[in-house]
Amino acid sequence: NNWRIADDVVGSNRYSYLYLYGQYFTKLGEGVTNTTIVGAGSTGVVFVSGNLTISSDVTVPVGKFLMVIASGSINVDAGVNQLDGIYIADGGINIGNNSNTQMVVNGILYSATTSNIRINRTFTVKEDNNTNPAVVVKYRPDFIFTMPGKLTKLLSGWREF
Repeated sequence: NNWRIADDVVGSNRYSYLYLYGQYFTKLGEGVTNTTIVGAGSTGVVFVSGNLTISSDVTVPVGKFLMVIASGSINVDAGVNQLDGIYIADGGINIGNNSNTQMVVNGILYSATTSNIRINRTFTVKEDNNTNPAVVVKYRPDFIFTMPGKLTKLLSGWREF
């Protein structure tokens, strides 16, 4: 299946790392640039200048907020079983490798370029792929309601097609 949406459907307004960094980090003086904050119980807005590899579960309690914005790509290792938050990457998002367990993404994945979001994760026992998805993405609306005010202005142009 080719699930890619034509560029003219999405439009040309793609919010990139530099746009968000300029609007949120430099104007408000808030943010974190250290990638070690991405882990269990992390909250806030994390700016990563470059690529980010997530190698452990990231859990965000209900009512809290986590957004990770990378100027490069975001890669998720096979050992990750839960990924909570909003993840934005200029260089695409890659979820791959074989695993014995299902991965659950609670939140939003967004690629600001044509690199797309690639979900290539499969179960180690290949027959399991016939009955269960290796990756499940669940939308968490509480992230929208707990988002910092400056970032909520970006949502006004979102539409479902």
